Amino acid sequence: MSSTGLLGNRARRRLAGSLVAAAVVAGGLVAVAGARPDTDLAPIGPERLLASVIERARSGRPVAGTVSTAVDLGLPIAEAPGASGLGALLGPHDLRVWQASSGLRVADVLPAGERTLVIGKDGAWWWDSESFTARRLADGESTRLSPVLEVAAGLIDPRAVSSLALGALEETTRVRIGNPKMVAGRPAYVLELEPRTTETLVARIEISVDADERVPMEVQIFGRGYEEPSLIAGFDSISFKPIEPSIFLFTPPDGADVEMERQNVSQMFDVFGGGEEANRAPRLLGRGWTTVAALPMPAREGPSSSEDDPARSLFPFSSPLLSADVVESDRGSWLLVGAVPVDALRAQADRLP
Repeated sequence: MSSTGLLGNRARRRLAGSLVAAAVVAGGLVAVAGARPDTDLAPIGPERLLASVIERARSGRPVAGTVSTAVDLGLPIAEAPGASGLGALLGPHDLRVWQASSGLRVADVLPAGERTLVIGKDGAWWWDSESFTARRLADGESTRLSPVLEVAAGLIDPRAVSSLALGALEETTRVRIGNPKMVAGRPAYVLELEPRTTETLVARIEISVDADERVPMEVQIFGRGYEEPSLIAGFDSISFKPIEPSIFLFTPPDGADVEMERQNVSQMFDVFGGGEEANRAPRLLGRGWTTVAALPMPAREGPSSSEDDPARSLFPFSSPLLSADVVESDRGSWLLVGAVPVDALRAQADRLP
């Protein structure tokens, strides 16, 4: 497919990140199942547990461990030409995570290498050992101000994912304490979050919180009408010991292909960006569980069809947790993504410029 198609090669590689990030914004994410603890935990109310989780998160105390994730959004990846880049985020993954007040490091362990995200005081890097490529995402302190990087971290860190979900509760969500379980060999309380509206595809989110450290250990998200979670991520092992500061630093190895992408926040979020399209900022439409993320898409040159642009065949689609569609407005094409049915996405199109 030519570079003038709906999605260029680079944009297609980033499509998966946009879809899942939009799902996070729309309602929350991720986790894994566990056994009941051998001993009963002291009773606790949801408000008190929530407060302790927030207080622990603000402390910035270190957490490190191994995390297992699995994402099943029902996307037609195998059948969609040119959509192979989506597979990088879907299916099972084994991750190593380090997080402290000074930074974040996540390594996706692959059969023949690893992909690593490093965020620290000197900036943010993405490293792919298979292609021997390092990509500079942001400089220095700008990483602390970037919601894009926070969302990226949230895709694989149960703590960050839980923070996004808990921060959006307000009056839109019922919160209760479920049955305790064991996670990574440690007893955990279970917070159950249930949308008060039936207009979202999300049925509930279960967050397992370490009983002693009050750290979210795993999260599970269930689609409406589904018994099994569609998004799963949780710690298999965990440590709360101090982390060596050098963990949050990165220097590309000799001979690596280095791509410098010192972008501002808007440009980083504009994964389809380029030219004047970068001036059309992404936006959120609606609120709470029915929020729809609108991402600008580049203008197409001349008529186009799904045969010319295979990625077009992905839309519209609806999965257990996520829907997406491409709509047109006076200023061009937009990708709409949300934890709502496709019809609800299209109903927001009139609000686009």
